[in-house]
This record gives sequence, C-alpha cells and structure tokens, in this order.
Amino acid sequence: MLRSEIQEKTGLTRKAIEYYENKDLVKPQKTINVFRNYSQEDLASLKKISVYRKLGLSVYEIKKILQDNENILPSILRKKQYYSDLENRKNEILKLLSLGENIDTINQMLTNLEKEETIYTLLENYAWKNQ
Repeated sequence: MLRSEIQEKTGLTRKAIEYYENKDLVKPQKTINVFRNYSQEDLASLKKISVYRKLGLSVYEIKKILQDNENILPSILRKKQYYSDLENRKNEILKLLSLGENIDTINQMLTNLEKEETIYTLLENYAWKNQ
C-alpha cells in the first residue's frame, strides 16, 4: 500500500507516519523509485499506534509494546494507574492546604509522597530495563 492509502485507513497524517517510521515503529519497504510500500503488518501496527497515542502512551512505551507482543500492557497500565493515584493524592493535599492544614504537616506529607515516588520510579526503571 502507498502512504496515501495508509493515511486514509488509519486517519494519521503523513507527518505522523513519517515520525513513527523515524522512531522505527514501522518499517515499510522502499521501492526502486523511493516510494514506500506498506504491508498489512505496517497497517495493523499504525492502527495500534494511533490507539495507544490517543490513550496517552509515549512512543517509548509503544515501541516496547510492539516489540513485546503486548505482554507489557499490564505493566504500563499499573504505571498509569500509579501516576493517576499520585495526582489524586496531591490534589487531596492541596485541598487540605486550602482548608488551613498546618504547613509543616503538609510539607511532611509531600516529603513522604516524593520519597514514595522516587522509590516507585527507581523500581519501574529497573523493571523496564530488564524486560
């Protein structure tokens, strides 16, 4: 398939498709006249990439998913859930601050949250490197 067909079938722009090619997420064959020839596999990958990007996944995460045949999705889901929970906890602390909670108490809560976040990040980075 030509890029125009891929654009039509995926809804992605030419620029987006080229970006994903540059990031080695898809690797279309190039013909003698320098046209790109996209396979059904490329089409399927680009459709998945489009969905993953709409869900807020990074290119790095998507590359890991495509390389790992989606076995890493639960790990990514846990990571997204953790950061969502972290934001909720920060909002709760902000709410306490607005209600007049002692600044030292707030500061201690934030320090504890930062320590937890650092530990989580270190563990997550270790896990990603070893997958």
